[in-house]
Amino acid sequence: MKQDWIICHDATQGDMAYACECLRCGDVQKVAMPISINCYVALARAFAKQHKHCRQRTKEIGPRIVEAAMAEGVPLNVIEDHFDLEENQHG
Repeated sequence: MKQDWIICHDATQGDMAYACECLRCGDVQKVAMPISINCYVALARAFAKQHKHCRQRTKEIGPRIVEAAMAEGVPLNVIEDHFDLEENQHG
């Protein structure tokens, strides 16, 4: 997948460490650490999938991220533990 408007921050970004961000709509998905690399990759892919055709900010990113992550095989408890969904539902 190549969407250069979707980035995953590295550990040097303070409170944005490891967060996924869409530069088109401004949506940010923070990820709690520690998390296994396999779960992080699956969650990042789910975020990228949701923003693949992104043009503008969406107010319902939380439910869409849950659906995409579950489609990638991420268990719901992992999604709830590692994504700050409530913050993005107000977005």
